[in-house]
Amino acid sequence: MIKRLPLSFILMMTIVTTAHAQSCEEAVAYYVPPTADGAGAQQVAHNVCTGEIMPLRQEMIDQNVSVGAWSLATNSVAYGFGSIFVITEENPTPQIVLEETETSFYHDPIWSPDGTQLVVTETDEPSATEWLVVADLEGNARRLLQTVTTPESETVIIPVLWSPDGAWISYTVSRPVDDQNWGANIMLLDTACIDDPAITCEAHELEITDGSGVREPLELEGGGTMPEHWWSAAWSPDSQQLAFVCGMNLCFLNTDGTNFRRSTVEFFGHSLAWSPSGQYLAYFADGDIYVYDIEAEEHINLT
Repeated sequence: MIKRLPLSFILMMTIVTTAHAQSCEEAVAYYVPPTADGAGAQQVAHNVCTGEIMPLRQEMIDQNVSVGAWSLATNSVAYGFGSIFVITEENPTPQIVLEETETSFYHDPIWSPDGTQLVVTETDEPSATEWLVVADLEGNARRLLQTVTTPESETVIIPVLWSPDGAWISYTVSRPVDDQNWGANIMLLDTACIDDPAITCEAHELEITDGSGVREPLELEGGGTMPEHWWSAAWSPDSQQLAFVCGMNLCFLNTDGTNFRRSTVEFFGHSLAWSPSGQYLAYFADGDIYVYDIEAEEHINLT
């Protein structure tokens, strides 16, 4: 059976080498392609904060793993497209946490900061709808909220991210504005509903609440305007604000919608990663890795 590939998965595969850590408690696992002479191919896990790189186990190579999430809180790696597997330091044999069914498959796992839970995306095969699902390492799972009702009405754009303090989960939803244009906005889910199932999980759009700035309108070809795209968010180390791509700029906004700032230089990057010091943002653009000095508003090409 050929599965519908969600936009989030397609985008992930195009930028796999730029996948980034949410904090110093989490890093990424990824595939290093071979050199021209065919040597050097390997599966590695990389902590972008400390620079530590370690080979992954042969079991992951045998499963053709290309990308996953690594929790340094528990020295565990989560990965999978269909079923979700976890490898821990205590048990290096891949264990199924969520198993694919006739109607549902799972993808894009992210760790809670303490490494005890995963939030994954579940795609319902018959309806092509998508949900955020929380699961512990014993496989106990429940749906949190529906992110996509139909592919025609909305699409989730990766990454889905858990804030370093565990209080929020962010993701981007793209929805049609008219017959030809789609908009994009960042959504915030309060994770209190994960700890207390009696609370209904609800997400709200990130927006400016204090008049500190303007979400600039975009001119449409057919006439009229729409709000600029907000996407590719990254959490600050203290979880108090988000950096994100806003139209042709880099923007910053507190989670409560206050203190909006827009960079004064044009920005063409994506896959943002905030440094632990809070001074820099790393990002991917035009095949290179850049660092943006937030205070100096300078872009530095590292590669």
